[in-house]
Amino acid sequence: LKADSDASGNLLMQLLKVDPAQLDTFLRGADQAFRNCNGILIEPGKDQTVLRNKLDSVFRELHSVKGEASALGLEGFAQRVHAAEDVLSALREQDELAGDQFVPVVTKLDELINHAADFADVRERVAAFRGVPVLDKVPKVMAARELPATVTRVPVTTAQPAAAQPAAL
Repeated sequence: LKADSDASGNLLMQLLKVDPAQLDTFLRGADQAFRNCNGILIEPGKDQTVLRNKLDSVFRELHSVKGEASALGLEGFAQRVHAAEDVLSALREQDELAGDQFVPVVTKLDELINHAADFADVRERVAAFRGVPVLDKVPKVMAARELPATVTRVPVTTAQPAAAQPAAL
């Protein structure tokens, strides 16, 4: 309980230091990056080249979010993204990759999505407290309320998609 309180206080202090418009832009960018990562992770593949490309693409998306978080002084957010990058870096060291090795990446992505949703919620509460209208509601950053079913469906098998059926005339 105390740890949750400390984390909420820390989150609030970080938010109060960031311009609301910049924070909105950051949250929108993070939302898009997380959606991109999810889309990348959902794509099946067993070929080493495909898996390496998947790894590099997710890394690039997250690295961009980390840089933006750092630039805004959102160090807690940047540290969480860095932890996800560490998982990806460990995978980069592997000689051979398999789809099931991406499960820890999915777990970290889910944690990041939930953290971003917490940021969006606190941002809205701060705006309401200040009596400032929220500029343009930031989407609920793929919150746990919306995404986990999608995130947990990341294929960990090497099944190939079924062949497309021709359209009926």
